[in-house]
Amino acid sequence: MMIILSSFHSRSLSSAMSAMQNLSLHVGLWQAASGMLERSWRKGLDVMVAAWSPDDRLLAFSGDDGVVRIVDTAGVEQVRYCGHSDIVWTMAFSPDARYMASAGYDRSVHDWEVDSGEILYVFGGHSGWVNSVAWSPDGTRIASGDGERVIVVHAFAGNDERRAGVEV
Repeated sequence: MMIILSSFHSRSLSSAMSAMQNLSLHVGLWQAASGMLERSWRKGLDVMVAAWSPDDRLLAFSGDDGVVRIVDTAGVEQVRYCGHSDIVWTMAFSPDARYMASAGYDRSVHDWEVDSGEILYVFGGHSGWVNSVAWSPDGTRIASGDGERVIVVHAFAGNDERRAGVEV
C-alpha cells in the first residue's frame, strides 16, 4: 500500500507521479503492487502537512482548507477535525497516538482526541503563525514555535504555559 500526497489527473500511479510538479488537485491512496488508485480525497486540496502516528496505524494530513483528516492504513477516513479558522501548517500525534496537536495560521495550538475529533484544549500565546509543534516523550507537554522566534511550552493536563523567547 502506498499513500501519495500529491497531484494527479488520472487513476494510474505513473500519471500521478509525472503530474507532481503541477498544483495539487487530489490526495490519493494507491495500491503499490498494481499502481491503481484506491481512494482519493477532495479535489483542489493543496496538502500543507502530513504526519504518521507513532504506531504507523494512522496518517493525518491537512490542506489549504484548514481541515485535518486522519486515515488508517487501508485509506479509510477515521476522523476529520474542523476547529481551525485558517490553514494548518504543523501537527503531531502524542506518543500514545491518542491525541493530536495541530497549529497554523490562526496562531493557536489545538489539542484534540484522535478517535473522536473532540477538542480538549486551545492554547494561545503566539503573535505569529505557528510553524512547529512537538510532544514531550512522556506526553505531558506540547512545545510550539512561531515565526516570531517564540517557543511556548503547553502543559497538556492544565493551564500552565511558559513562554521562552528564542534567538535563531
